[in-house]
Amino acid sequence: MLMEIYTKVIVIVIIGEWCDDKAHGQGIYIHTDGAKYEGQWKEDKQDGQGKETWPDSACYQGDYKQGKKSGYGKFKWADGSEYEGYFLENNIHGKG
Repeated sequence: MLMEIYTKVIVIVIIGEWCDDKAHGQGIYIHTDGAKYEGQWKEDKQDGQGKETWPDSACYQGDYKQGKKSGYGKFKWADGSEYEGYFLENNIHGKG
């Protein structure tokens, strides 16, 4: 019987302010795949103003509430198309 063992190291970096061992205040989150969030945190969740970028060059800048895009923001997809307007729980909400 041949057994293969794989080890995967995952490193997630959060730089910024902390409160009670949670990201809280201004901070930067960098994921192993290159995705990045820079902005406000509340109790370990994106909350307030922030900007998120992905390796394919897509990006979102705007409001977050409890870790989700909620409020006014602008999303730009990798193909260059854009939406500017309201979001609710990570979804486009209303006219842009």
